[in-house]
Amino acid sequence: MHDGQALNDFYVVVYTAEIFLSVEEKVLLKKSLVEMGTSWMHCADIAQGRLGELWFHVPPKAHYAQHFDAEADLINPRFCQNYIDESFISRGAKLWRHALTGPSGPIAQSKVLEKYLMMVDLKTRDDAREE
Repeated sequence: MHDGQALNDFYVVVYTAEIFLSVEEKVLLKKSLVEMGTSWMHCADIAQGRLGELWFHVPPKAHYAQHFDAEADLINPRFCQNYIDESFISRGAKLWRHALTGPSGPIAQSKVLEKYLMMVDLKTRDDAREE
């Protein structure tokens, strides 16, 4: 599989699957994301070996996409993600700073941690059911 096919497979899964992915859809989604990540690493290797560059720019969207398989264990990313652009990281930082200075400031960090722990708990329970 090459990167273009992997990207196509990703889109086929997220746009044809229901809100919760089947085991087969999760496997295909993870396979496509791993292939895309491998392609990015291959590009970095080429840049270093042939061009003498010590790094290869990985845009935030490409990095963020590598987390979709973990999210897909709970819900199809299409139903809970928006279309992010390259300024996602700075925008997220601005929103976080704004949340800290707003009325939810004192509890913002605990709410984020609470949601993260809930996701870990749900994933752990799901993994235990699969065994």
